[in-house]
Amino acid sequence: MTQVRDSLLNKTGRLKLNKRTYYIFVVLLLSSSPVFAQASEGFLTHGEYQYGLDPTGAWKSFEGPFRFLDSDYKQHRFATVRYQLPGKSALGEQPAIFLWRYSMNAHLRLNGEIISAEGKLDPPTRNLHRPQLVALPSRLLKEDVNWLDVQLAVVPGFGYVLPPVLGQLDALQPQYEFRYFSQITVSQMIFGLTILLGLMGLLLWLFDTSQTKYLYFGLASFCWSIYSLNPFVGDLFIPMNWWLYLLHICIDLFALSILLFTHRFFGVTYPRIERVAVGLVCLAAVTYPLIEEVVFAFYSTLVHLGAFAMLVYCAGRAVQLGVLKGRRDAWALLVCYGVFLLLGVHDAVLTSMESETLWKNSFFMANLGVPILLLTVSVQLVWQLQRSNAYRELALQEAQEELRASYTAQERLLEKEAASAERERIYRDLHDEVGAKLLDLVYLTEEEHAQIARDALHEIRSIGESSTSSRTTLGAWSSQLRAEVAQRLEQHGMNLHWDATLDEQASHLELSSEANYQLSKVMRELVTNAVKHAQAQNIWCNLRVNGELHLVVTDDGVGVRESSDQAGGTGLLSIDARIAGLGGTFEVVTPERGFAVAIRLPLPAAPLNRG
Repeated sequence: MTQVRDSLLNKTGRLKLNKRTYYIFVVLLLSSSPVFAQASEGFLTHGEYQYGLDPTGAWKSFEGPFRFLDSDYKQHRFATVRYQLPGKSALGEQPAIFLWRYSMNAHLRLNGEIISAEGKLDPPTRNLHRPQLVALPSRLLKEDVNWLDVQLAVVPGFGYVLPPVLGQLDALQPQYEFRYFSQITVSQMIFGLTILLGLMGLLLWLFDTSQTKYLYFGLASFCWSIYSLNPFVGDLFIPMNWWLYLLHICIDLFALSILLFTHRFFGVTYPRIERVAVGLVCLAAVTYPLIEEVVFAFYSTLVHLGAFAMLVYCAGRAVQLGVLKGRRDAWALLVCYGVFLLLGVHDAVLTSMESETLWKNSFFMANLGVPILLLTVSVQLVWQLQRSNAYRELALQEAQEELRASYTAQERLLEKEAASAERERIYRDLHDEVGAKLLDLVYLTEEEHAQIARDALHEIRSIGESSTSSRTTLGAWSSQLRAEVAQRLEQHGMNLHWDATLDEQASHLELSSEANYQLSKVMRELVTNAVKHAQAQNIWCNLRVNGELHLVVTDDGVGVRESSDQAGGTGLLSIDARIAGLGGTFEVVTPERGFAVAIRLPLPAAPLNRG
């Protein structure tokens, strides 16, 4: 048992070290990854646009980001956005264009010639998170004025170009690499990580299907793995409207799974809250296909407020458990929930506001918060699983010890039953063989010898009755034994003074079959000693119960000084052994005249239930 507890302490100690290492890693990750890209100069904030890929009409000017209006989506799926660039000499040695945010896809033309064509325009490849850094070929540049056309392919609700950056290739390269890594490479890594975490949760649940927290953790991981495909998967394997439906359903299911996981992780049940959350997600799943593409982006944002509320609720539940119950795991999850919520607010602001500072320095970051959340949850799950296994190992050790004790008790019981069976066999032999001969002596010998034979025959029958008796009550045993002793003493002309003070509860105390047998044998041995050796005329038996059985047997015979057998012969040694076998004590008392013994024996605390 001690080894198991030591093992449990060692395991949790190592796990604390691992958890501490993980949290340090997370802090270093957040501190080493810049939240905002370095500001760039040369933003092209003024331009002209026409709808279509080969415009022939009049150009319309705009300032800031170019965005499709909701009414534009009904008639147009393409637009050409034109920016005026300075002459070749003013552009420097390695001029380049950094197109860092656009939707859905864009091809670049310099003075009418294609210089970048990543993916298809019809249907558009999804490059809304994929930046483009394109060097401006010197052979296409003009000395006076140059025109950059961004041919934009859109889907309803997603059509814009944030101001491109004009600068030198070597200066823009680090910013391009940072954005590509932050939005594409990291998303690919998150996809692989969430798939692995989802499989881990699924396997843990299959190992123990009663622990549904593993199932919901795996479901949350799989849902976010689908969402993490959004930044880097360009050409879809399903229609765009189906993809949008799947993508936003996964966001809602992720929040629902986190809520259900939080309840089961902390061991709390709030079925009404769970039913409301499930109802919201089901309502969203039903209504998403019914919403027009033009307003889908706005409608999905409103629906995601419900998902946001679920995560806020989870954070509040973590605060409650951390403050009221002092659970450290609650504080750990609270930090992760809080970070993810803040990143979600940041992305919502980035989507809805046209701030120049945000154009220059920021990008969508909620996708970066999820792996931190899921990794923290997985660490907590592994810690809980390891602690649970240690406690199971401890419980198994205790069960094994109880089983061994049970086996030992069973063996002792079998030994007692075997001994009882052997006594029964001996009694039958005595009754059949010796008893028959004693009965012949009763009828064939003189009266004096016949009395001895009667006594011996009575003793054999008494042994048989005691050996076959079952458990009884103290009151029944006292009455039966009193009648037997009185009968024997009457045959020898002796008097019995029986004083048994037993209240109703004491009378119903259980006396096991073994105690019944051994105490009966002790009383017969004491009566036999008084009859044969003590030359007594009276025997006093005093029976009391005060938490244990007190029995004092006294005679008025010659006393211990004149009876070597009473002073320590085989009879008294046998009595002492019988009482010790019952867990009691046996004491010889030497009064001025006669002989006395005192017996103490433990009794059960509760009376025997006869029902």
